[in-house]
Amino acid sequence: MLKLNLKNESSTLLLGAAIGNTINSLNPKVFEIHLNGNLGAGKTTLVRGTLQYLGALDAATNNAGLLTGAVADNGQVVYKSAGYVCLAPAAPLQGVACTNDGVAQDVSGNRVPAQQDLSYNIAITKTFLTGNGAVDIRLSRKYRGQSYADIWNNERSDIPESKNGDLLVSYRPNDGDWYVNGFVKNLDDSRDLIYLRAGSNFQGGNLYGSITEPRTFGLMFGTKF
Repeated sequence: MLKLNLKNESSTLLLGAAIGNTINSLNPKVFEIHLNGNLGAGKTTLVRGTLQYLGALDAATNNAGLLTGAVADNGQVVYKSAGYVCLAPAAPLQGVACTNDGVAQDVSGNRVPAQQDLSYNIAITKTFLTGNGAVDIRLSRKYRGQSYADIWNNERSDIPESKNGDLLVSYRPNDGDWYVNGFVKNLDDSRDLIYLRAGSNFQGGNLYGSITEPRTFGLMFGTKF
């Protein structure tokens, strides 16, 4: 592991410029850097030096605070500063307004978020009568078709189809006030993504998702009084 002792802001900016030079020599579309450090360690200055070298910061935004950028698959650079997103370098909180806040997109024909073309939940219940009581067996099956988490219907928001089943067996005696249930949830033991939500731009736009629980077994006892 390489260790560098950066004595001042100028040294940190020079290191940032060196990183920018490395990014330029590689493929910036797939380049990703993660920074970790205490408050005041110089992370913002390092990023500023990198972006200055790459031409992402001009004189107006030079000292406007943290400004980050990302390159999309189509080559478009998107900048973010304190939650604001712009297609040109900007820092609204510091008075540097966004001069290009986006391009209108036609979403006609796109799927409504979280809506499937097909979904169903069916169940079959069979009751077996015995000399001492009744046994109910219920088998259910659930299917959710593919959907998207946002109106843009992009690959990042894709929620694949999911399917699983449950089994419930119940016993009630004829002359008793109690019952016992046994169940198996998620018979397929599948791990399906069933929900996605994007965080705010201020949080970085991270995705939060939920997946189905693994196969579980259980017993339940109850009584009436």
